[in-house]
Amino acid sequence: MSKTVSIISKNFGTVNPESIEEYIAAGGFEGFKKAISMTPEEIIEVINSTDLQGRGGAAFPVAKKWAGGLRVKAPVKGVICNADEGEPGTFKDRAILEFNPFSVIEGMLISAFTAGGREENHGRIYIREEYTYLHERVRKAIDQAKEKGFLGNNILGTGLNMDMKVVSGAGAYVCGESSALLESMEGKAGRPRIKPPRLNNVGLYNLPTLLNNVETFSIVSIILRDKSEYVSVGTPKSMGCKLISVSGNVKNPGVYEIPFGTTVKDVIYDIAGGLKSDRPLKFVQIGGASGGVMPASLIDTPISYEGLCGIDMSVGSGAVVVADDSNSVVDYMESISHFFAEESCGKCTPCREGNRQIVDIVGLLEKGDATMDDFDRLVEILEFMKYASFCGLGKTEPAPFLDFIKHFKDEILQSVK
Repeated sequence: MSKTVSIISKNFGTVNPESIEEYIAAGGFEGFKKAISMTPEEIIEVINSTDLQGRGGAAFPVAKKWAGGLRVKAPVKGVICNADEGEPGTFKDRAILEFNPFSVIEGMLISAFTAGGREENHGRIYIREEYTYLHERVRKAIDQAKEKGFLGNNILGTGLNMDMKVVSGAGAYVCGESSALLESMEGKAGRPRIKPPRLNNVGLYNLPTLLNNVETFSIVSIILRDKSEYVSVGTPKSMGCKLISVSGNVKNPGVYEIPFGTTVKDVIYDIAGGLKSDRPLKFVQIGGASGGVMPASLIDTPISYEGLCGIDMSVGSGAVVVADDSNSVVDYMESISHFFAEESCGKCTPCREGNRQIVDIVGLLEKGDATMDDFDRLVEILEFMKYASFCGLGKTEPAPFLDFIKHFKDEILQSVK
């Protein structure tokens, strides 16, 4: 029995991603057509009944976010799709934009109809610069949607007005944070904004703004069309399925769709074909560079919100990076420390200076020149950053380092003088 499903990825490889006619023939835009026959409150209730959580990493309930947007009455709003996907080891949104871009447009339309502006909506898809080849594909999809009357004025006679454009990112990891993303879209340096106000009230160009991830919008189009298949899989507390990006020391890296509740062990050995070298497994990082790390002894943990939360980890972006016993924990720590130091926007002192000191201390560990005082200071800095950093980058970055210290402390201390 296959441990993968094909719900979000149903159109991958079977429907031409550059043909709106094929998308419509496969049931495309039926979710939007169904939505426009409902009230906004009814749409939100359908989403709430699936317990859909945002798929960008923060896992904020989508129904709650849209209900907040609905409460803000405004003639003009922004509807933004975050396709920045700068999280190392994460590439599942790329697959959606490559193989099923119309589902994202449809999800954005449903969002605009539900909680958008009464007179006008500015749809924007913010795609990371490195996905250059996808920019043109998504632009073509937007043009075809306009030709079919799914974008423009008075869409399908509903009174909904919405334009849509592709915006290129500038390569900064921190722009995955929603307010930094909006700063970048406005032509400013991508640095997080002070909150409040929240995006629902003041977002793109000071307009009330709704922002969700690529996978989130794609799932919304599925749920509104017919939620039955989606809710038939998963666990009681994590309904549905998830796209995951599997990489590292596995035989078959790639994007896979799994029902929530699938164990990490099943992902590695059944879905991804096992370890490439047939060496013993050492650790797995889940959720991206800032995701938690588990040792081989915990791989029976299910990938679900409640399952990973039970071991102080999270689903995050859905990245699964697998490492065999040829990998050094200190080497891995050094690699991600340099990544975060380069990607910190520098706005807040805890993240800016904390990252600089983490690089220095991990560098000493790498050379075998660190002392116990250095090691203790590293732990102190990581704990401080969790609580004192301005945005999610600095708050979540300590997770993998602290997990390595928790599970592989003896190995790390071998690098201490």
